[in-house]
Amino acid sequence: MTTFYGKKAKEVLIDNCNDYENIIEGTQVKYNHITCPAGEDTRNRLYVKNVDGAYLWHCHNCGDSGYYRPKETTKRILDLSATVDDLSKRNIIDYIDLKNKIHKVDDMPVEAQLWLSRYEIDDVLTDEYGICYITHPLSGIVLPVWDDCYTIVGYQIRAFKEGLKYISYTTSKHSYLPQDRYYSCLLVTEDLLSSYKLHKAGFSTLCLLGTKMSPDAFRICAQYDKVVLWLDDDEAGHSSMLRLTKEISPVCTNTTAIVSAQPKEFSIEKLSAMEF
Repeated sequence: MTTFYGKKAKEVLIDNCNDYENIIEGTQVKYNHITCPAGEDTRNRLYVKNVDGAYLWHCHNCGDSGYYRPKETTKRILDLSATVDDLSKRNIIDYIDLKNKIHKVDDMPVEAQLWLSRYEIDDVLTDEYGICYITHPLSGIVLPVWDDCYTIVGYQIRAFKEGLKYISYTTSKHSYLPQDRYYSCLLVTEDLLSSYKLHKAGFSTLCLLGTKMSPDAFRICAQYDKVVLWLDDDEAGHSSMLRLTKEISPVCTNTTAIVSAQPKEFSIEKLSAMEF
């Protein structure tokens, strides 16, 4: 019995499960393991599961297993996210009009509880930043987009059963949460959970809702003495931080980047103790 990772694990998926990318997150599908080293399988004994974007497989014929997580390329991020252009095709509902919002983590479906617990998101954070669970316009966790007046100007939905992972319902290009120490240091993130946790830890945060900066985002950066980029720790995130450092430097010469796990993966206590 052998466990394969990366390219070798992907090869098994391509050779035996040509539609594995269509497996809905959290579900499992069975295939014939045609290239099985124990002999061609005709009884669908190759089990493949999509777990948070990674593909885990195990063959009950030969005992081999595999783990493959696609790289977070720009194309994949775009494929998993809705854009402003998609908004005209959707039934947009204002945040305050969303019906039957569930704010307490323990009242949410298990899959939502697990996802929030993974990042230590509790009832205090859900109340403070407006995080909730809804079943309309689709089922998922609602992550509000904020402006500098502490007004919700849209939201993203972290869906679990539909094809898209993050779906945006906002015309804003970013989410901005300043602190009283307004002009000292600004932390720039890629995702909303990271922005919430950094702000709770006492920092001014600008969430790009991706890896591109709008003219308004540049103007925000220009107000600060220091800008720290803290995007995803993957190939796409690294290249984006290099590009953004060059782009921001003319408006804020003290611009740096952190290559580490995402802020949402740290506790509030650890984030609060960090110095930038």
